[in-house]
Amino acid sequence: MTAGDERIIRTSPQRLSRDVWGAGRAIQKADVAEVHVDEIAAPDHVAQALGLGDGALVVRRSRTYKIDGQPVQMATSYLPHDLVHGTPITQADTGPGGTCARLAELGHAPAHFAEDVVVRPSTIDESDQLDLRLRESIIHITRTARDAAGRVVEINEMVLHPQLYRLRYHFDA
Repeated sequence: MTAGDERIIRTSPQRLSRDVWGAGRAIQKADVAEVHVDEIAAPDHVAQALGLGDGALVVRRSRTYKIDGQPVQMATSYLPHDLVHGTPITQADTGPGGTCARLAELGHAPAHFAEDVVVRPSTIDESDQLDLRLRESIIHITRTARDAAGRVVEINEMVLHPQLYRLRYHFDA
């Protein structure tokens, strides 16, 4: 990490623009240390957000991001199984532009994002993964991506190391 009070600046909404992922660039600047992809029964809150029934399958993509070897963020995406099963989204390396670009190829390009940001105590797993004290506060962001028709195509739950990030938002008045 950098010295002093410099933090990772997470700029929104520019980082999620079609200009970024549509050009094959990653929306995350940190190195991905670990990617795990599997198919699971959707947790209740995810099934509800995706408009799925109880026990519906989703593809879960879990990532841990590091900078200079230090874990800085965990991210878990949930995508509708019927939409992404058998596509590059189910691979560890989704290719240029990541999941957003692959969704666009499927005719479900993200057209609208909403993020809910909360600060809460870390869980045991989050503390271990981010090298924090147990119950130390973390930044928890839940991002919902919808396609142009309004279908929710991804729920992404991110846990950010609280001392390493600055959230920056730009928007027109």
